[in-house]
Amino acid sequence: MDTLARALELGVTFWDTWDAYGPHRNEELIGKFIRGRRDKFVIATKSGIVRTPSDPTRREINGRPE
Repeated sequence: MDTLARALELGVTFWDTWDAYGPHRNEELIGKFIRGRRDKFVIATKSGIVRTPSDPTRREINGRPE
């Protein structure tokens, strides 16, 4: 969180994320950080990759907003 806070202090407000960077960890971290200050950021994301915990090689696309 310290890195994200420092980025915001420096004026970095365009954040690019994608759940393919890690199984939803990136989105969870950023979501926690921006909670209550969402209007300060522009968030770019590509698509939702659905992973199957029992088979990490299996992936599907999920485009639902949630």
